[in-house]
Amino acid sequence: MKNIFLFLLVLITSCSYGQREIKATIRTNEISLDGELIESDWVFSKWTSNFTQMKPVPGAKPSKKTQVALVYDQEAIYIGVKCFDNPDSVSRVLSNRDDFNPNLDLFAIFIDTYNDNQNGFFFGITSRGVQLDAKIFNEDFNDLLNLVWNSKTKINKDGWCAEIKIPYSALRFPKAEVQDWNINFGRQISRLREENTWNEVNPDLENYLLESGEITGIKNITPPLRLAFIPFLSNYVSFSKTEDLFSTFNGGMDIKYGINEAFTLDVTLLPDFGQVVFDNQVLNISPYEIEFNENRQFFTEGTELFTKSDLFYSRRIGIQTSDRVYESQLNENEQITEIPSSVPLINASKISGRLKNGLGIGVFNAVTAQQNSKAENILNNTTRDIIISPLTNYNVLVLDQNLKNNGFLTFTNTNVLRSGAFYDANVSGLSMKLNTKDNDYFLETEGVISNIIENSSLELGHSWGLEAGKQRGQFTFGAEYYEESDTYNPNDLGFLRANNSRVTEIYIGFRDFNPKNKKINKIFSEVSISNERLFAPNLHGGTYWEANGTLISKSFNAAGIRFSGTINESNDYFEPREWGRTVYPSSLDYNEDLVFI
Repeated sequence: MKNIFLFLLVLITSCSYGQREIKATIRTNEISLDGELIESDWVFSKWTSNFTQMKPVPGAKPSKKTQVALVYDQEAIYIGVKCFDNPDSVSRVLSNRDDFNPNLDLFAIFIDTYNDNQNGFFFGITSRGVQLDAKIFNEDFNDLLNLVWNSKTKINKDGWCAEIKIPYSALRFPKAEVQDWNINFGRQISRLREENTWNEVNPDLENYLLESGEITGIKNITPPLRLAFIPFLSNYVSFSKTEDLFSTFNGGMDIKYGINEAFTLDVTLLPDFGQVVFDNQVLNISPYEIEFNENRQFFTEGTELFTKSDLFYSRRIGIQTSDRVYESQLNENEQITEIPSSVPLINASKISGRLKNGLGIGVFNAVTAQQNSKAENILNNTTRDIIISPLTNYNVLVLDQNLKNNGFLTFTNTNVLRSGAFYDANVSGLSMKLNTKDNDYFLETEGVISNIIENSSLELGHSWGLEAGKQRGQFTFGAEYYEESDTYNPNDLGFLRANNSRVTEIYIGFRDFNPKNKKINKIFSEVSISNERLFAPNLHGGTYWEANGTLISKSFNAAGIRFSGTINESNDYFEPREWGRTVYPSSLDYNEDLVFI
């Protein structure tokens, strides 16, 4: 009876968590990455299969079999993959690296080395051998992170196979005798529009780390030394018919150093971003600033922690200057003759990582040099030098604590200090998300205070928001309130198109991933109502409604319908670019009778 009781207890526990296990075996012989999988380590490995469909029929048996095995040594973890299929039907589409293309046959690996269900690594390989990788951070995938790992694929009579070697230098994991990692595998079969996972993933949340399996058997490995020096030297030559030949040399260095198994230091000294692609030209006829993509590698890799609260916009550093700085120096009848396209960046550094208790810490700092320009008097055509951007220090501090059930608590502070008599800026924000045990219901809130410091005076502003609802299952719903004061301004190191608003919204949705109708594959629909007002003065902006629905057939043809409108008269206070005027969007008529106090 005692043995039967223990057996039932183990069975119930394993079923309640639904977490599968895969055992990694230690490498005994040399493994050649050729896609053949004929080495003795693969022959005697514990291969696992029994994948489950996530799409198009959740929970169904996959149309094609997949097998996976793991081997490890002191340098790397090796993954062997067998994707059974008709070799003539395997996709042979050749793509770019990190191209998440639905026309690819793909095998994916999701590794959560800290077992927190929120932070991990994604590695993917196509049937043509093209690599994909990304950093997973709170369900978001940052594919700008390009890691160094090796792989080889081969199409054979049984389908296609892959051999993958992921060195420990590409991962971050705690220093421990036994490694407790979560892992999941996925396979995409393009022609069938089918996605399968090793540990079953529910499509209503589609979180590969939250619903992952476990690796067992990895022990006595040591995080390697992570140190890289990347020096550079550049030369620019310019000439024209009217000017002499002009040549300049620039030099600097990037440094990456793993302080320990968790934290990484990145430093760039006297950087030259001349190789970065140009921004696309945009004709902006809106009343708002345009947010451009960041193309500089130093500011795109490993910045997930700094951008989590959406208070850090890296284009403010070394590219964009503050209008308030040079406008404060202009006299009457003066204007700037030229605004430089960039500001010299002296150095930038960041330290980021996560402790065993789930606390993520990020510190970012950058210094830009002084940049001058000329102010021209339009009456007498005289010019004088002014400072377009003073010597400036930019700093970001982030503390991000993982909470139970995939929740988090995040504190973010950004600080901009300018030399001389120019103004400084500081922004502090606190955000939190709580989920129920099954992640069905959530509560998310945030509060931010901005502060402009000039001539010993403070210009305080605030924003705060609250959202709660149901995020899993067939029926979803929620309510949200968000406001920004008319003095809220995070734009010295963040990005906000416009402040001075209050928004309230309620929504309800229905989705069915496995309809009873055999001709339909999926159903999505949602209805929402939102109300917008100014913060100061408290004036009505508009009440809007929207309804949409989409049907996807078994043959993956889609049809949808969408309705939207206003419940009463709406007003746009931002389009006129001048307070005291408003636009009725329906007729684009101006109303100049408003009085703002």
